[in-house]
Amino acid sequence: MKIEEYRFGSIRINGETYENDVIITPDGIFEWWRKKSHEVYPEDLDNILDYKPDLVVFGTGKSGRMHVTNNAKKFLENREITVKIAPTDSAKELYNNSFDKMKVCALLHLTC
Repeated sequence: MKIEEYRFGSIRINGETYENDVIITPDGIFEWWRKKSHEVYPEDLDNILDYKPDLVVFGTGKSGRMHVTNNAKKFLENREITVKIAPTDSAKELYNNSFDKMKVCALLHLTC
């Protein structure tokens, strides 16, 4: 699945436009809701463990306001999952350069 375009508040993936935060998995695209709006905790990540990703890419929004907590990062790294965190513009490229080489999940905040 390729991310074709990202703009503040929307993203186009495989021809479909989404206007809520998303999780991209090898099986599909899902809306992503977190315990706290701009923070990511381990309990926000349980649903991606079933995919056994090699890499998880976090898109922290246009200006990078979403924060991935250290506990969330360690939660994944303790399972030998590589974590990359970047503003969503850059996360788009990280994901697009990886999805056909390894199992990757992207968790993308679309606004601030």
